[in-house]
Amino acid sequence: MKTLSWPDGVLSGFRLVARRPLAALSWALVFIVGGTILAGFQVAAWQGFAAGRSLSDVAVPLGLGGLVLDVLTTTVASAAVLRATIRPDDRRAAWPRLGGGELRLLVLVAPVTVMSIVIAAPIGVFLLARVLEPGPLTTSLALHLGAVMLTAAGARLALAAPATLADGRLRLARALGPSRKLHVRLATLFVATLLLSMAIEWAGSWARDALGLAQPPVLRASSLAAALNTAFGPVAMASRVFGGLVHALAFAVQVGPIGYAFHRLMEGPADRADVF
Repeated sequence: MKTLSWPDGVLSGFRLVARRPLAALSWALVFIVGGTILAGFQVAAWQGFAAGRSLSDVAVPLGLGGLVLDVLTTTVASAAVLRATIRPDDRRAAWPRLGGGELRLLVLVAPVTVMSIVIAAPIGVFLLARVLEPGPLTTSLALHLGAVMLTAAGARLALAAPATLADGRLRLARALGPSRKLHVRLATLFVATLLLSMAIEWAGSWARDALGLAQPPVLRASSLAAALNTAFGPVAMASRVFGGLVHALAFAVQVGPIGYAFHRLMEGPADRADVF
């Protein structure tokens, strides 16, 4: 009888990166390309702001463009990581692509992203009213807390993503069936790896700052030349590459256990309550 080991689940993302380092670099490339495109959006927003448009006029389309870009890169990377875990013997499965599987996964990822924002909004209001000041830290903390709550609540539904990739069509019932009576146990696994992923991201941000790779916001640049240097200069590109590598590791740590749990649950055992 197969078992779903909690320690193996937590470590599955690390082991995936160690087993497929070149594929992990390709996931990092997805995030690096996405970050570079976003930098282009920021330069375009700076030009609009410099031409006399209000900050809200340039910030809203920039935020929406960044959100769409984030959903696309997350979907492509998620599909690659999940395929690598549910089809470990297929050496080509781990490479990023954009096809039918990614489009079906997008149908699942997009609502989850919106739900994260909706959950994070009241948390952010509470933090602003009781604890913190307005700024990126408050927004980031609210989004992270929202992600933790959503992960805990939707642990069983998370298996719909690998089920959809495995079957080539949207699958919710197949995800719910094998995970029956396992919600709390899956939630502890997924929340633990989410927190571990956040810790990796925070450590990466600290290391980036320590290495002198932090960059000021593009919208605060004093000229077009300064905006271009902030977005695409050597320090900016080095920071983007470093951030892409860190994010790829954190992403594998977060998403890998979802594919691992699905793969193990689909193999058996008959009594799902004994998988831990």
